[in-house]
Amino acid sequence: IIIVITARKKIETDLAQARDAALGAAKAKSNFLANMSHELRTPLMSITGGAELLLDSSLNEQQKQWVQIMNRGSRALIHVINDVLDVSKIEAGQMEIIQSPFNLHDLAQETIELMRLRAHEKNLKIFLHIAPGVNADVTGDSNRLRQILFNLLGNAIKFTEKGSVVLDIKQESPNGNGETLLFCVKDTGDGIAKAMQEKIFESFLQVNPARDVRRGGAGLGLTISKRLVELMGGRIWVESEEGNGCAFFFKLTLKKQSAIPQSTARATDKPAKPALAENLRPLRILLADDSENNRNLIFDYLVNAACEVNVAGDGQAAVEKFKSGKFDLVLMDMRMPTMDGYAATRLIREWEAARGGAMVPIVALTAFAMSEEIKMSLEAGCTAHLSKPVRKMQLLETIAGLTAGPKT
Repeated sequence: IIIVITARKKIETDLAQARDAALGAAKAKSNFLANMSHELRTPLMSITGGAELLLDSSLNEQQKQWVQIMNRGSRALIHVINDVLDVSKIEAGQMEIIQSPFNLHDLAQETIELMRLRAHEKNLKIFLHIAPGVNADVTGDSNRLRQILFNLLGNAIKFTEKGSVVLDIKQESPNGNGETLLFCVKDTGDGIAKAMQEKIFESFLQVNPARDVRRGGAGLGLTISKRLVELMGGRIWVESEEGNGCAFFFKLTLKKQSAIPQSTARATDKPAKPALAENLRPLRILLADDSENNRNLIFDYLVNAACEVNVAGDGQAAVEKFKSGKFDLVLMDMRMPTMDGYAATRLIREWEAARGGAMVPIVALTAFAMSEEIKMSLEAGCTAHLSKPVRKMQLLETIAGLTAGPKT
């Protein structure tokens, strides 16, 4: 009996050690990815922001073409970073599926319109077919469904040199108060050999590395799509013959919904409002960021706005300036020397609470894009969160929304 108990204790100890080692490895991986995201996104903000400002300036056609190439390249790099972070979140069990009402027909149409430019750049036709009977008003995770469709449509366009790409949605079967829908993204591209079809959803896999590397991407789009479909309770598969195009199918069950929001579009998908900066009311803004490049970029974003921008190079300086001045809004970088943005925000909120006044909006501008980092900034007292690289319209719309009021 003693021998059995001792053996059991050893097994329990070994399992506990293995669990602790796995948790430690997962935490180290999460920290590494967060730091990688920060170190890449910070310079990318200067690149993408500079390209955006240049496109708004007077350029000749050749200059504009080169700036657009630079802009597309930086956006592609951001997409790869986001894919790596998404895979990490899924593997760590941190990817949340949020159920909310949305209009499926609108979402599909908006997605096709956003992909249309990429298709037209390759002289491809792109179509949307929604079968009669497919309910428009449903409940599910609209952002994750949009991400799946972006991945599949983007993949189809990338590997199709001539012909068309089609998104087809039809009802598979009613299911209680919902319905099971069959989505299909079909193209007239290269196709996939039978031997590769079972492996196509593996991370970092490229069917033909010598060819596919020239087309960009890290080979994560299909992996993420598969994981998201499965997290949403569905399944995904491919049907293809080499040289005869591909058809990617996935099934999802979405609940019916009688009332939906008027629009499912994200803020970043809205048409640009060139006059937004001029329409901001006069504001005193405190900008806390240790990067001179980023500070200069924010200044240029706000150059046409009636704003007085005061600068702090770290969290401690930001707190001191906030206490000695009167500000309408704070733009707070969350990773700075001396004192970071989390600590600075908490001190500002404590100071405000002691004085009993209204809280000034604090917008976190951070190169950390992991969900736990976003949660930390909000828990520290930030009013809103924007991940770098921050687009000009994102920033202006956020400021306008938090400081609504007539221009004086």
